[in-house]
Amino acid sequence: MTLAAPLHALSCAPHGVDNVLHKIKTSPDGYVAAVGTLSYNPAHVPKSHSETLSIDLDEFRIKARFKGKTLGRSGFKTPVDSPVTIELSCFNGWCAFLEPDRQVLAFLKVTPKGYTLAADPCGSDMFFDPKPKMLKATQDCYLRGKCPPKPRF
Repeated sequence: MTLAAPLHALSCAPHGVDNVLHKIKTSPDGYVAAVGTLSYNPAHVPKSHSETLSIDLDEFRIKARFKGKTLGRSGFKTPVDSPVTIELSCFNGWCAFLEPDRQVLAFLKVTPKGYTLAADPCGSDMFFDPKPKMLKATQDCYLRGKCPPKPRF
C-alpha cells in the first residue's frame, strides 16, 4: 500500500536586479544601493522548511550590520557602516536564503528608523556575489536614469 504525502514546493517568478530596479523606480520610498557585507547572528534566522516552521511568517526582523560602500555620483565609493533591519519573509515553510559576511549588492530602504532590507524566498532586495553587469545596471539606473522596463514573465 502506498500513501501519498503532500508535496511542499515553492514556485517563484524569475527575479533579478532588473526587478528590484523597476520596483525602486516606481516606489515612493527611498532606497540606497550599496555593496558590502551583512553581519548578523545566524541563529536568529529561521531554517527553511524546518519542522518548527509550520506557518508562514509575514515578516521576521533580524538586526544586522551593513559594512561597505554606497552608490554616489562617482560609483560605489562612499563608506557605510550602519545597522540594518533585515525583514525576512517565509512562504509555505520556505525562507529567504541568507549567508552572513558574504559580498552582496543590497538595496537598502530608507525609513525613519534607519535602513531595512527585504528578504524573501522568491526575490530579495539583495544579490550575493554581485557581477559587474549588476553593478553597471544599478549605476545606469540611479545615476543616468537608464532604468530597465517592467520585467515580463
